[in-house]
Amino acid sequence: MMKSEKMKISVFSLLIGSVAVIPLFIAEPAIFSAPCAASVLARDMRQQASEYALRGNYTMAARTLERLCALDPDDSITARILFDVYIRDGRFEKAEKLLMRLSALSRGQDSALQLLGTQLIEARGAARIEIDEARRISEEVLLELKPPVKESDNLTRIEPIETERGRPSFGPAFDPLWIMADNQQFEEAAGQFVSMALRSRQILSADDGGLGALLLDWLRKGGSQEGESMKHLFLRSAMESLAGSSDAARSSLRRYLVEYPDGQYIGDVTDLLAELESIIPPAPPVSAEKKKAVALELKKKIEVRKLQDEITTAEKAEERLASLESYSRDLQAEIGFIKKEFSNRRAEKSLEINSIEMEALTNAQSEDEKAEIKVFYNKELVATLSGIDRERDEQITEVRNRLTQLTWELLRVRKIQADLIRAAEPAVTTVVEDQDPKLIDRFVPESPLSGH
Repeated sequence: MMKSEKMKISVFSLLIGSVAVIPLFIAEPAIFSAPCAASVLARDMRQQASEYALRGNYTMAARTLERLCALDPDDSITARILFDVYIRDGRFEKAEKLLMRLSALSRGQDSALQLLGTQLIEARGAARIEIDEARRISEEVLLELKPPVKESDNLTRIEPIETERGRPSFGPAFDPLWIMADNQQFEEAAGQFVSMALRSRQILSADDGGLGALLLDWLRKGGSQEGESMKHLFLRSAMESLAGSSDAARSSLRRYLVEYPDGQYIGDVTDLLAELESIIPPAPPVSAEKKKAVALELKKKIEVRKLQDEITTAEKAEERLASLESYSRDLQAEIGFIKKEFSNRRAEKSLEINSIEMEALTNAQSEDEKAEIKVFYNKELVATLSGIDRERDEQITEVRNRLTQLTWELLRVRKIQADLIRAAEPAVTTVVEDQDPKLIDRFVPESPLSGH
């Protein structure tokens, strides 16, 4: 009878709890409708952001998704879409911060974040390659259109003169550089000199590794006793080499430009340049025909290089696509495995609760007690199975979130492939004849240049 009394108390408690919930539905329906409205709003805003992104307006897409993330900081799906938009818009710092926030949300448990990190590194690398390529091409154009002048008699007659401070002076054009150096403005002085050299179309060289190497050493040692002598060596070597050219000098100048890529030290030095040109004669003019011929040849070289880069990118895209598709299949298989596992758990729990109920019914003393036992174990079964379903849905949602991000990445890679294939046909027509035919086999197998 004690067991029967306990059963009655439990059933009564459950009934009281159920009645207590009813006023919530009547008084506060928004409590239950708000999540639904929020999900609809999130879906609509993500759709709007997607339309912006498809039109190439990544700024508005990012703003829309940022507003959505502000409404729900725990929305990992929106955050991952925003990450992809940041990558497409070249806003890598924001993408990195967002990736750190996603990692914090998942507490380091989401393996898909490693894929996002790889995507960020690759995008940064590709952007850096584009910048370096543009800088290198512009340097080639300068070299072709303005070849270095030959050694000048005027230059060789310049002799260093000891000044009142016991240091050499190479003419009035360089006096402002010494003033900057005296004020510890080493980078500004170096930038002014490189600006003078670039504007006068001169390529700098020096016997001991090139001006660029001396320049960087000077900047690193600026202000020390050793740095003072390095400044003398730097300016002397610069003056001796202004009319010369060497591969070492070009390499050194490239290193300087890579280390200081923003051009922040290249200022307006018109007055200094005028004084410099009074010492060094300008390069002879280049005819319009020569400029046109050089530009045409450079254009061909650039297009061949671009086609090579596109082929390499396409090959990488294919490899990445295969990897992503394999990962997508793994995630779909994981969803199936989760469903099967939780289906077995449901069956086991149902059998366990039914067995306990049957034993309780066998020991029941009356029909009323049996009815109470049936109601109790029915509710127990419903609650247990609901908990199992809730856990299953959480795991499936997590996997589907990863699958959503993966789908975006698949679409991005497939778009790259499509763009490359569309761009391949016009690019082939400008390839010079002495290029490897295999370059174009990949995109245009029927082209006469491919040897088919």
